[in-house]
Amino acid sequence: MIMVRMAYFGTNGHPGHYAIPLRGQFTEAELREIEDVDAFTCCSSFFNRKEKNFIFFGFRNYSCIGFPASLDDKRGGSKTIFLVEDRMIRIEEIVDALNEFPLVKEKFEKLGELYLCKDFSVDKLKYIWK
Repeated sequence: MIMVRMAYFGTNGHPGHYAIPLRGQFTEAELREIEDVDAFTCCSSFFNRKEKNFIFFGFRNYSCIGFPASLDDKRGGSKTIFLVEDRMIRIEEIVDALNEFPLVKEKFEKLGELYLCKDFSVDKLKYIWK
């Protein structure tokens, strides 16, 4: 995969959602722009419903994997999002990139196990949307 910037938006051990850079340099303004994903109207109905599942979507110049829940924040509207800077990337490439960050991958896998199935693995996402 080409070296592109990547970020995580979600909780970090306690309630409250933040943009956390994972690869590459981000200015404070760019991190605030990523935090705008919290109010992204295209996906707001998805992130606020009771049914839980993964979503792939584009936000600004990022391809994203999102889940409408958080391990550290049980309030409605909580979300966990992995962002890869490239709007033309395939789902398989996003999942491969996610595998490079064990702490973020673990969050997604724990959410999948809690809400979807006990043996959930992020690699299964490659086959769901083929």
